[in-house]
Amino acid sequence: MIIINSVVLYFLIFIVSISSLFIFTKILHNTTYFLDKKDDDKPQRLHNGDVRRIGGAGVFLALLVPLFFGGFVSVKIYHPVIFSLLPVFLIGFLEDFKRNIPRVIRILFVALGAFIIVALLHLILNHLIISTIPVWFAVLFVVFAIVGFTNALNLIDGINGLASGYAIISLLTLAAAAYILKDFALFNVISVFIVAAVGFFVLNYPKGFVFLGDSGSYILGFGLAVVSILLVLRNPDVSEWFVFAILLYPVFETIFSIYRRVVVMHSNPTSSDRLHLHTLLAKRVFRSNYAPTFFILSAVMLLDLISLYFKGDKYVLIAVTLIFATIYVTLYGLIVRFKAGAWNNA
Repeated sequence: MIIINSVVLYFLIFIVSISSLFIFTKILHNTTYFLDKKDDDKPQRLHNGDVRRIGGAGVFLALLVPLFFGGFVSVKIYHPVIFSLLPVFLIGFLEDFKRNIPRVIRILFVALGAFIIVALLHLILNHLIISTIPVWFAVLFVVFAIVGFTNALNLIDGINGLASGYAIISLLTLAAAAYILKDFALFNVISVFIVAAVGFFVLNYPKGFVFLGDSGSYILGFGLAVVSILLVLRNPDVSEWFVFAILLYPVFETIFSIYRRVVVMHSNPTSSDRLHLHTLLAKRVFRSNYAPTFFILSAVMLLDLISLYFKGDKYVLIAVTLIFATIYVTLYGLIVRFKAGAWNNA
């Protein structure tokens, strides 16, 4: 194992992430593999051209770089995380290739990765907000949370830069918290994920040279969920509500979408549609598949900065999450009723 300093390692991670995507695109140029076609019949489609869904492959290769270099990233944390990511990446990669893997199979593979990381790093929340819970239930709760958030991040992956940009901002906030708390081992692990994601982001936003794909959104969602739980377990001064606030946007988008489909529309909760907040912003307000990303991520950044400042105060954090939910629902209602259309003219 070669020992290098952190700057060189970050540079290598970024180069592997971005260059591998160029290479994959070149190799696949005359094929239909991993191709998201503009004429596919998908209700959530917003782009006009044919784009490769290979972003996850570049991110995963970049995450493998620290395995070959020592002296920086904590082996005790990072190696188990990467090992648990294997089934998560593979099922997402297979879905990007075949596009017909049943949803339940994909969920089971992500759950397998969650069980692996829970076992390897003992990610057991023995206490929730108000009471002590049995260990078996704590394990199931953590697995459910990881699987749920992994799929939630996949849900917001509908416009250029949104899912990866959200993941980068959230990871930066968690990294800042880890640094403030002097948890440098976790800080270094989170930093690797940030740099790997940035390598993809610069090719995806604003023009969408490549797409993240299921493999990419699964990797970033799974990794973000795991490091969030680790931050809480390793640092008692951090409130669980801090992590919930950081992860709030895709979680609330998922919950609201299920409510909308089941209660309001009386349809299948897992069906695809064009009624997500980011889709409505793209179609009715900004008339763009990348401008809403800046709008949403600006709001996420503000939410994260406030949450970071009050990372140990659960009551303020609860208030912040309730305010966010209120603003989300209000904005959604305005757009649905076309009252936000004037923004575009302005």
